[in-house]
Amino acid sequence: MYKAPGLELMLFGIYDQNLLLQNQSFYPFWLASLLCELFGSSITIGLGLCLLHVAKNSRVFNKKLIHIIWLFMAKNIIGEIARFLLMLYQFRVIPVQGDILADLPLFFLSACRTFVYCSEVMFVVEVLCERCMAIVFVRDYEYMKRVWLEWIIFTYSNLNCLIVTLAFHFLSVQQHNFMFKLMLPLTLCCIIGTLIMFLLIERFNNKISERLEKFDIRRYSLSTKFQVVENSKALKILQWIFLGHSIFCLFGSCLFTIPNIIFENETPELELSTACLEAVQSLYGVFYTISLLILIPPWRRKLFDLAQIRRRKSCRVQFAYSQPKILAVSPAECVVWQDAPLLLSSMLRLYTYSGAFTIFSTIFIERSCAVYFIKDYEYVDRPLIEAYLHLQSFSMQSFSVMVYSFTGGYYDALTFKLNLPFMTLWLITVWFLFRNVYIENNRALNQLFETFDARKYTLSRRFQLDENRRVLKLFYNIFMGHAFFCSIAMCIFTLPHIIFDDPSAEVELCAAFLECYQGL
Repeated sequence: MYKAPGLELMLFGIYDQNLLLQNQSFYPFWLASLLCELFGSSITIGLGLCLLHVAKNSRVFNKKLIHIIWLFMAKNIIGEIARFLLMLYQFRVIPVQGDILADLPLFFLSACRTFVYCSEVMFVVEVLCERCMAIVFVRDYEYMKRVWLEWIIFTYSNLNCLIVTLAFHFLSVQQHNFMFKLMLPLTLCCIIGTLIMFLLIERFNNKISERLEKFDIRRYSLSTKFQVVENSKALKILQWIFLGHSIFCLFGSCLFTIPNIIFENETPELELSTACLEAVQSLYGVFYTISLLILIPPWRRKLFDLAQIRRRKSCRVQFAYSQPKILAVSPAECVVWQDAPLLLSSMLRLYTYSGAFTIFSTIFIERSCAVYFIKDYEYVDRPLIEAYLHLQSFSMQSFSVMVYSFTGGYYDALTFKLNLPFMTLWLITVWFLFRNVYIENNRALNQLFETFDARKYTLSRRFQLDENRRVLKLFYNIFMGHAFFCSIAMCIFTLPHIIFDDPSAEVELCAAFLECYQGL
């Protein structure tokens, strides 16, 4: 619950973990819920972004159904990102000011999380409404756009989600028991209504299929036949998604409403139920993304092709993130050589951490050489280039290790304050250089085909340009995801040392969260 002068709001997607830490019996359950939530959120965002790319131009189903699934996946990714940002408020990284204008991002993120939760309940309703229209307009549904159908479905669904979101945030404080007693029956009615609607659509579609099998000339057409086949295929997939969706929604609604009816506000039991709800909601994203990959083979094959798994082994680079550790050692025990394994292990961990930022700059230099030596880069060995790349990467990583290891203890505030903006500027610079090399390579390739100058045109030049374009496009997509995860890791690594005293419980908690993030 959020309290401000003259205003009380019910927040969603955030809870007070301090109440759980005070009760030792609840701590293991909260920790398990947090780990499940982090695992589910990471899988949902990672696989969800890949599925968005795969489903964007897919023709497995009708465009209207693809649009519904695509928007639903996008909403879930936004909801998980909102939850990550809410964790900054939850763990006091961003303090709550107590003023509605200053805390407007907190309210917006919480409302976004509530809206996504309502969208999860309404997802099957949207799909069944679209399939119902596919049966009503079975003769010409494939080639008649009927954009107004999508607008009606999206408006109806989003308007209901918006009404429920506003009602929950503004009315749950005054009408607490009434609102939570109403939510569970509404969810049950929604699930039962969609079940009845699903059975009716399936029955009506089977009747049309039986008429087509009788080959009645007055009703038979190829468009009708293929639309009925598509409806049967979509309904067969949706029945499994509907079953899992109903189980998750019913369990989540019980986990959300029943504790709020039984327990008072700001109690450990209520906070634990909220933590479990966030874990269930994150695991729901894992369920539907994996279900779509299992039930729709073309998407699965396209995803494998995207990851280059089907053609060759993918190059897996593991990035390790170092955790600062201050050990209190007495002067009599302070013998460097006795602690050499500890120091070397820590420096090696930091060395691999800095490699996460230098690897793409090394790839950029190598691809730049491929563009510059376009004529004979494939068959002329240039060992100096390879030696320079290894030397450049080693020197930058070693310099980072030395600077952090030997200056962090004396100028820790300055080191951590410069770390985040420097690494952010580094990622932006590498992205800009990557983009310029990609544009220059495409310009050379287009110029080669447009002029077709016999003095310049060779197969080696053409194939090298094609390879550069393919490799740069692949690494550009990898770099975007890499930069996103590195940025989050840098925030977790640097901000706690700037905000809190070191050592402190908050810094150690963020360090544990960083290690968990690395494992995920």
